[in-house]
Amino acid sequence: MTDQMPRAIARLQLDHRNMSRLLSHLRDSFEDYRAGGALDIDLLGAIMEYSLNYPDLCHHPLENRIYRRMAERDPAAAGKIGDLLKEHAHLGELTRKLAAALRNLARDSEIPRAW
Repeated sequence: MTDQMPRAIARLQLDHRNMSRLLSHLRDSFEDYRAGGALDIDLLGAIMEYSLNYPDLCHHPLENRIYRRMAERDPAAAGKIGDLLKEHAHLGELTRKLAAALRNLARDSEIPRAW
């Protein structure tokens, strides 16, 4: 195995930790908002911009390549992980809905209750 694979895994792990931090901040911001606090729309917008672009442009392509390589080498291990490509598509859909909801909040527009 080359030196590239451990670096790629380390990069993905760092990406996951960073995204967890951003999601925690979003959750905390919305909890504060529900309790009557104000939202920092600019910061939340920046988080959403990152969330809409970075995963699809940088993170998921690398993760998908590693997943495909692993599936070729060990199909049983790939089966335990699940359908990564389907999960990425679903996550993208949820992220787009959240970004739209935040844009609506910033404009004082309605947000569909189902979201």
